[in-house]
Amino acid sequence: KRNYHKVGVVLMIICIVHYKQKIPESVLRFITSLTGLVTSKIFYIERVQFLALRCEYQQFINADADNSNSINLINNPVSAAINLGLNRNIRQLYAGQENVVGTLDSLESLWLHIVLMDFECSFQVGKPLTIPTTTLDQTIFVEHDLYSGYMIKLIKFLNMARPMQAAIMNPEGQPDLKRYCSEVFNFVKKELPPLNMYTEKQQFQFLQFRDIRLFSLSLQMLLAFVALRFAVYKERSIILKDITVQCSLILLKTSDLMLERCFKMDEKFHPETLVESETQFPPYMCLTLYLTNGLFPRVASVFCPLLYHKITRFETGNLIRDTQEMTTEWDFSTFSVTNPMNISVIGGFDIYCDIVSHFASPEDPRLQKVLERSQYMNVTLAIEKLYRTILKKTLEFRTLTETSWNDKDIELASLDNPQKSRTGSTIENPTSSEAEYPSNNDIQITTFSS
Repeated sequence: KRNYHKVGVVLMIICIVHYKQKIPESVLRFITSLTGLVTSKIFYIERVQFLALRCEYQQFINADADNSNSINLINNPVSAAINLGLNRNIRQLYAGQENVVGTLDSLESLWLHIVLMDFECSFQVGKPLTIPTTTLDQTIFVEHDLYSGYMIKLIKFLNMARPMQAAIMNPEGQPDLKRYCSEVFNFVKKELPPLNMYTEKQQFQFLQFRDIRLFSLSLQMLLAFVALRFAVYKERSIILKDITVQCSLILLKTSDLMLERCFKMDEKFHPETLVESETQFPPYMCLTLYLTNGLFPRVASVFCPLLYHKITRFETGNLIRDTQEMTTEWDFSTFSVTNPMNISVIGGFDIYCDIVSHFASPEDPRLQKVLERSQYMNVTLAIEKLYRTILKKTLEFRTLTETSWNDKDIELASLDNPQKSRTGSTIENPTSSEAEYPSNNDIQITTFSS
């Protein structure tokens, strides 16, 4: 009886830090064989570690940014961990066995990261959680005061995020998305570093990568909840527009700073990966996609349809004319999910285009060449360019329409709302915040522009 999974753990670490995408055929065969073992002699903690590392390798090295390559892989470490009882009270179950399984802290850390991978895959792909709440021992979440540092942040995040995802995936659920937005915002405000550290270049250099991962996931959740409130619950309000615009721009700014930081780290530590003859994505650039998992396409798919909805309707009056005098400076340091700030969507679009240009047309030609190696970046930027082209054309026609009707002294808002006065009121469609949310069974998915 030999535990080959110890070798598997070492090999997966070597694959991540050394082989990267070019795994030797013999090593790949061994890893594949070890993954598929189904005998009764595989119940080792090292097997859980090996399978978890293989998932991390898939997401880190072969970053697809939507977890589609990890849908089936994630089932392996989850099943192995539950078979070994990691979903139960670890400190009680494995007390006195540290010489065999390792420290209890390491076991809890392993289990929490498997739970995080399960949540992340569920959220990005849109599938139910693999680890059901009924099988998850709550001791580690209730007694979180025993932990500190990143562990306490991770525990609080999972304790907040998993019930939200479970409620949304429940066909008979009635998720309170407005409350969810407030809870996510409070988590970011209380548990993570100040907002300006994610949007200011000088401060960003001092952030821990793990905090960036939780920040990105949290704001992506917030953006997803806002999109559901808009598209499914038909909610219309200034605060909803403000959250969408500000949250989208903050995420893009964070991703931009992350890209710049990681590219410089590759220049310093892995200059050989930046030569033109190299075809692999550099290690720290892979880290950018890994930590900001799904950020870029999610922002584009929420922000752009919302903007299209705004500029193709006339109930707000002169949308273009009223924003022509606005400054290009944007305040990334303020953010609220309860107090409306009446943010300009046109001004937000200008900032959006400016940040996206750092990805689509970077000033450094070497960065441009590196980004072209990533299929994910090529596909994402192509789709985003299509969004942007449509919006720019729509804005042109909106400008022509406003100019024409203003010359005739006709109130644009009267086209959509005859009762609206010439005073230029900025009150939008009232939200049905007091109405009872429909159940998931009654929901019919619609597009933003419907």
